[in-house]
Amino acid sequence: MILRRYLLLVWCVGAALGAVPPLSPETAFAEAEVVVVGVLETPSVEEVEQREGVVNAVATSPVAVMAVEKGAPVASVSYWYPLERPAGFTGHQGQSPRPPSGVPLRLFAKADGELLIPNGWLPYDGPIGSESDIQVTVDGEGVEAAPEEEEAAEDPVSEEEEEPPLVEEDDPPAKEEEEEEEEQPTADEEPLA
Repeated sequence: MILRRYLLLVWCVGAALGAVPPLSPETAFAEAEVVVVGVLETPSVEEVEQREGVVNAVATSPVAVMAVEKGAPVASVSYWYPLERPAGFTGHQGQSPRPPSGVPLRLFAKADGELLIPNGWLPYDGPIGSESDIQVTVDGEGVEAAPEEEEAAEDPVSEEEEEPPLVEEDDPPAKEEEEEEEEQPTADEEPLA
């Protein structure tokens, strides 16, 4: 009985200290003080030993900001990720995965530029300087994602204005000429009355 209680306690503590689940784009937008679209440059990385066997990499990367979606633009962002852990270690695992350099990203950060844990960034492949593809509206109860509006590509020519398709015929003017020739009496024939 005591063993069962001990195992339950170990399981509960381990679950409480486990890794942080990923944030949805809507949650990241709501929790972030700064949301920008930009390209990270190569980060400078510093190793920080928190205690024996626990070493983190703290990275700082300049940002070429292309668009600001929330808050004020930041000149750089910072994040951390684990380098060394003892066997059986649980707890935060930092930025997972690490953001890539040289490609457009949507960055979700605190006011000081620290990326939200565990996924403070998303790949960005949308247009720059126009409406974002994560649309967020604020209602009386909090922040919710707005339904995506599908833009239908409209043809500038309506169906009524379209010209009828060209239909190839077997040389219709030649047939009309043949019929006319048959109806015309020749000099040898007498006209029909």
